[in-house]
Amino acid sequence: MEKEIIFVTHNQGKVKSAEKYFKNIKLSTINFELDEPRSDDIKEIATAKVKQAYEIVKRPCIALDTDFRIDELNGLPRAFVNFSLETIGIKGILKLMENKNNRSCAFNECLAYHDGKDIHYFFGKHPGNLSKQIQGKDRKEKWSDLWYIFKPEGFEKTLAEMDEKRKREQKRCRWFLFCYGKICNGIKKRYSIMIKRCKWCNLNNPKYIEYHDKEWCKPNFNEQYLYEMLILESFQAGLSWECVLNKRDDFIKAFDNFNIDKICNYKEDKIQNCCKMRR
Repeated sequence: MEKEIIFVTHNQGKVKSAEKYFKNIKLSTINFELDEPRSDDIKEIATAKVKQAYEIVKRPCIALDTDFRIDELNGLPRAFVNFSLETIGIKGILKLMENKNNRSCAFNECLAYHDGKDIHYFFGKHPGNLSKQIQGKDRKEKWSDLWYIFKPEGFEKTLAEMDEKRKREQKRCRWFLFCYGKICNGIKKRYSIMIKRCKWCNLNNPKYIEYHDKEWCKPNFNEQYLYEMLILESFQAGLSWECVLNKRDDFIKAFDNFNIDKICNYKEDKIQNCCKMRR
């Protein structure tokens, strides 16, 4: 059965962003507002949230917490972002920052992953600057009103002003919906480790892992594929299957992608060239 990771959150902007980055993992979401302890430690908050999430779904799950720190305000509002937005809002934040030259700020994230036994943590930091006014439009990816006033480092536009065309043009904008990319790579690696594989599979060899996961014990009746396996098995004699797999791309090139019609019509010079190939 394919394993899945459950993302428990009521923030649909976070869900849309997570779906963008979890392309190779089965990600399911549950719309539920998790309790948050009164703390300015995002790791402590993420831990409490993912424990509660696991009690609800009883399956591997993730929970995320983010703080927002403005240098000029001694790091406020920290993890109390929602409280700040509900009380003074982004207009109040901009009011506090009137005539301030230092507009540096940053999002800090902690993503907690509960695998059913242990909790694993992944962190991200995304610096930027505050705009002097509210800028941009609503979109489904919005997770917070802060995106109207947050300019990622190196850019003059807020997240809310950056449309899809702009994000495609700027490689550094890959994380601008919610910057999951960096921390989700850690989740993907952890998820890969979770897959049970045969002892003979060398986990340090990506080619071997791909063969194990996608081809080993998978019925395949394609004649060209079977012919490829016959040739590779022949070359394996006296060697290891891993060694042959490492050279598989060279075999594909030498034998014209194992096209049996072409191989049957090889001339002597082609055969000699194959014999001389050294990789």
